[in-house]
Amino acid sequence: MKYINFLFVMLGMLSAAPQSSAMSLYDDPRMIYSYKDKALAPEIDILQVSTQISPDDELVLQVKTRGERATGEIGDYYLVKIHQTSTHAFVIPVSRTEASGIQLYAGLEQSDDLAPYRLPKRFIEADTNHPFRMAYIDNGFEVYIPLSWINFAATFSYDVYTVRANREGQHLTLENVYDQARKGREEPNVPALTLVNKLCSPKR
Repeated sequence: MKYINFLFVMLGMLSAAPQSSAMSLYDDPRMIYSYKDKALAPEIDILQVSTQISPDDELVLQVKTRGERATGEIGDYYLVKIHQTSTHAFVIPVSRTEASGIQLYAGLEQSDDLAPYRLPKRFIEADTNHPFRMAYIDNGFEVYIPLSWINFAATFSYDVYTVRANREGQHLTLENVYDQARKGREEPNVPALTLVNKLCSPKR
């Protein structure tokens, strides 16, 4: 918890600053809600994304879906997009029997966004020895991001998508977006320290 202790010092400095206004449920950086869509298969229908800090100094992103897929169609993925100074994607197979776990990709051709999602269409594998991990849970999954990886001098945003994609070598190309959980049309401008501050404060 050494990293958390350091952050508490930083958060104490922030807490002295005046708060501009109360934060509404949908503005809360700790949560993203997504509407249920019965037209989609349950395992690709995202319901909500929540965040917390683990005892191992990790940011945990928990994604809940309406169902899960034990076997079947290969080529469908959960894509967790993280944007700091650049865009990275954590890619996880929807089918739980499809091997490989979590893979880290970096966005290519930022101008080639997949409208209206502001999501790069092409990615390249970033690091096969990355420190991230994931776990499937009932009707969803969790991604664990070490706090030491986060740039606390930058803004931070996260979105989650279910996608159809083609993996060829080190490249990942998106073919379709089934569902999304994100904070509106524009890239959220939330300082990383603000997110951690909210996570370390009692939920209201």
